[in-house]
Amino acid sequence: MGTGTGRARWATSIVSATALAALVTACSGSSAQSSSSTQPTSTSTSTAAPACAAGAAPTLRGQPTAYSTAADLESTHALAGQVGQPTVSTTPSGVAGWDLASVPVNVQVRTNGIFAVSPASFVLVSPAGQRCPQPATNPLSSSFAIMQVDESHPGSGEVAFLVPHGTDLTTYSVMYTDQAGGKVANAQWAADAPTPSATAASGCDGKKSTYDVAKVTRKPFGTAQRAGADAITVTLDPRAPVMVDLPPSDRQPSDVDGVEITVTVAAQGSVGFVERGQFQLIDSHGMLCRYGELGSTGETLSSDLVPAGQEKTYNLIFWLPRGSAMNSWTLVYVKDPTSRTVGAAWTGHTVATSTSASPAASTATAGQPTKG
Repeated sequence: MGTGTGRARWATSIVSATALAALVTACSGSSAQSSSSTQPTSTSTSTAAPACAAGAAPTLRGQPTAYSTAADLESTHALAGQVGQPTVSTTPSGVAGWDLASVPVNVQVRTNGIFAVSPASFVLVSPAGQRCPQPATNPLSSSFAIMQVDESHPGSGEVAFLVPHGTDLTTYSVMYTDQAGGKVANAQWAADAPTPSATAASGCDGKKSTYDVAKVTRKPFGTAQRAGADAITVTLDPRAPVMVDLPPSDRQPSDVDGVEITVTVAAQGSVGFVERGQFQLIDSHGMLCRYGELGSTGETLSSDLVPAGQEKTYNLIFWLPRGSAMNSWTLVYVKDPTSRTVGAAWTGHTVATSTSASPAASTATAGQPTKG
């Protein structure tokens, strides 16, 4: 049930960042040459008024959203962007009959990974459904060639476009494509588009639980239960869940909070084996809470042996979408992580909210009060 998102998954985008930057420069130069017929350099050489005509706008996948509203920039929802209302810049465009339009952009990683974002992926669209060309060189103060972002470092800058002199940009929109010249856009921002309603997540965003909890008696958190058979058993004593702030890291998404549960495991009769996959957290809607297969920041259990007659204490970290009001939980323990047969279960509510920047600071053992 864990998810294994990690930095290596996105490494190829960074390895090719230098090559991509060179490609963007080359494309800008070729774009300036190929679009010269649509960009009059002097009003005396053309009887038609200047107009954006650098090609048809991309087809939008999804629905447009209002300016300054976050939207997904790619299909896995890992990357999000916000685009502000385009404005006419006071910086000269260098092309007669044309002004320079400035589009402020902000990009952030919602889960984890490293991304390289090109200004050529942004498209300014006229009311006639035509692309406005980008200048060969962006002279704006916050220009960028390649914007590199990760879970700890969002990015911001300005993308420049050429628009006919005197253009009213309130009727223009901005789109985002996966690559320069792309025909399909993943996002679009417009002045007349609706602002998505801000609704808090209702709970965990894993799959629907199929664990057979009904066949066991759920005990309150803080109640020790024995699991096993014959002379080899383990006693499990989980404390009530505590909310923790997860720091930016490639070990967890950036849009979740942590639900930390401290579990004490004691072995009787023989060495007890315990592993992370034996514990699953279910919210009150019956949804499983995701967690990192490689362990989130502050988590201390992957797999371990508990000597007979001894006990060990571990921190478990589950993920809850940020902003969720969920605070009612069921923790289940299974002897075999591949089984849906529950060996023990506990239920209860979140007892406090931690303000610690790292859950690693919470290392309480059984019998101690829960930190707030």
